[in-house]
Amino acid sequence: MTVSVMIDFETLGLSENAVLLSLGAVAFDPSTGELGSEFYSAIDPRTQPNRDIDPSTVLWWLKQDDAARSKITDALKFTDMIESGEVDALEGEAVEEVFENAAHPIHHVARAFINWVEHFNDEVEVWTNGAVDHAWLESMMKYSGLKNPIKFWDQRDYRTLKNLYPDVTAEFSGVKHDALDDAIHQAKHAMAILRAHGVGPASNTINVDDQYDIELEE
Repeated sequence: MTVSVMIDFETLGLSENAVLLSLGAVAFDPSTGELGSEFYSAIDPRTQPNRDIDPSTVLWWLKQDDAARSKITDALKFTDMIESGEVDALEGEAVEEVFENAAHPIHHVARAFINWVEHFNDEVEVWTNGAVDHAWLESMMKYSGLKNPIKFWDQRDYRTLKNLYPDVTAEFSGVKHDALDDAIHQAKHAMAILRAHGVGPASNTINVDDQYDIELEE
C-alpha cells in the first residue's frame, strides 16, 4: 500500500536554497476522501546560515494577512521564551502552546519529518503544489546532513493535476499561507479531482467541504 502525503513549505525566497519558515504535511486517501495524520513545524530562520533570502519575497510577506505572518513571528517569540527561561513562569495550557508552536532548528525539523514519514511503515508518495516544494524538501535534508525519505519516483505534482482538471473546484478554509492549512486544502482538492476523474463517482464540480465528512487526526 502507498500512503499519499501533501506537503507545503513557507519560505523567504523561491530558490532551492531559500530560508525555510515552516513545513506542513497531511496524509490523505483519494479512494475514500479522508485526511489522516498531520505534521507541522515552524522552522527557525536564524538556524539557517548561508541560505538565501529574497527581498521581493520579504515584501510579499509584508502584504499578507496578519494571521499568516503572526504564525511565523509568534513561533520565533515562543522559541525565545523557551531559550530565555521565560516559559518557566507559565502554567498548564500556556506552556503547551509555547512548546507546540515554537520554531525549531532546521535540522530538528528535518529529522522530525523523517520520523513522521517512517511511522507509516509503508511507501510514501509526496504531492506538492509545483516542483519547488520537492526541491526545498531535498535541500532541507541535504543542508541538515540527512537523506531525503522520499524517492524521486514518488514525487507527485498537485499543480499540474489542478490545471489539467479546472472543472473540479474547492473552497479554501483556514489561513492562506499557513503551511498546514495550505497542505490540507491542496490534499482535499487533489482528492476531489482524483475521485471525479477516475477514483470514484464522477462530478462536474465538487465542494470538498460539503462532499466529504472528513475528520482530522492528531
